[in-house]
Amino acid sequence: MPLWNTALRVRDGQPAEEFSALVRGTEPLPDVVAKLTGITPEERSGGMEPLAALEAFLAFVGKDTLVGYHLKFDLDFLRAACIRNDRPLLTNRSIDVLPLARRKVSGVMNYKLLTLARYFEVAQQETHRACRLPPDPAGLCKTE
Repeated sequence: MPLWNTALRVRDGQPAEEFSALVRGTEPLPDVVAKLTGITPEERSGGMEPLAALEAFLAFVGKDTLVGYHLKFDLDFLRAACIRNDRPLLTNRSIDVLPLARRKVSGVMNYKLLTLARYFEVAQQETHRACRLPPDPAGLCKTE
C-alpha cells in the first residue's frame, strides 16, 4: 500500500472531488524514503489503517479511468495491497502520462515530475508526496 493515496476526480475537464489518505504504518520508513517524502513518524502514526485506506481509495475511484505519472509504480503497490487483503484487483482503464511526456516534451534534463512541473510552470512542492494535486492548466484531464 502506498504511503499516501491521492486521487482527483475530474468531470467535464474540471476538478470535481479530491481524495487523500496518509496510510498508518507500523514499521519505520527507510531513511531514503523519509528524506524523499518528508513524511515524519508523527504524521504517519496519525494516518488511516492500511485496509481502511485501501477500501476508501477503491470506493473513491470506482470504475473511473485512472490517470497518473509513472502510474505503473503506484498500481503495483495497489495490486499487492488488494492481493494481500483479499480485495478485487483494479481493472480500471489507466493512462500513464510519463510515456506521453517522453514522446512530446523535449529540452528537459530528465522526466521527473518536478522537472516537468517546473518546465510547464505548474506549482509543485519539492518533496515527493501526494497531498495536493496541481491544477490541470494544460487540459490533460479532458477525456474527449
